[in-house]
Amino acid sequence: SLHGRVVIGLLGQVLEERHGDPDFIPARLTVDMYRLPGFDPVEVTTRVVRDGGRIRVVDAEFISGGVSMARATCQFLRRGDMPAGNVWRPEPWAAPKPGEIPAPEDDRAGMGGMWAMRTISGGFGLAEQRRTWMSEVRDVVEGVPLTPFQRVAVAADFVSPIAHVGDQGLGYIN
Repeated sequence: SLHGRVVIGLLGQVLEERHGDPDFIPARLTVDMYRLPGFDPVEVTTRVVRDGGRIRVVDAEFISGGVSMARATCQFLRRGDMPAGNVWRPEPWAAPKPGEIPAPEDDRAGMGGMWAMRTISGGFGLAEQRRTWMSEVRDVVEGVPLTPFQRVAVAADFVSPIAHVGDQGLGYIN
């Protein structure tokens, strides 16, 4: 079956391609996956829910083999200047650059090269905080480079298992 990151990445790609605009930035993407598709033909349909002056909301549905497998909602917000005043923000995360993190010795890291991955701290299957740098190494749609938004969409599927795996395995639905 297709990996969840491919489904999410394709939904993000189609939403941005069909409904993106230089004046609007994707601000929130919510995806519900209720089946993992096989390798049947895929179709993504979209529907504009709201297209206003400050916000655009679009729904997308991932259909494979004629069966709905996932759906997404994306909020696009109009770009604008930062408001006046100061708002509390946490300190920046002092993460090392990818080149400063040792390459994995295990050839299973990144599921055999499906993506590039560098462990910053912790380990998969250990009951401790895990921090990881990862990057998609392939296009979701061949010949179409990933945008920053699409890279985040693809990586988001990996957050659940890396955050929720414990010393007894992954007990939560991903």
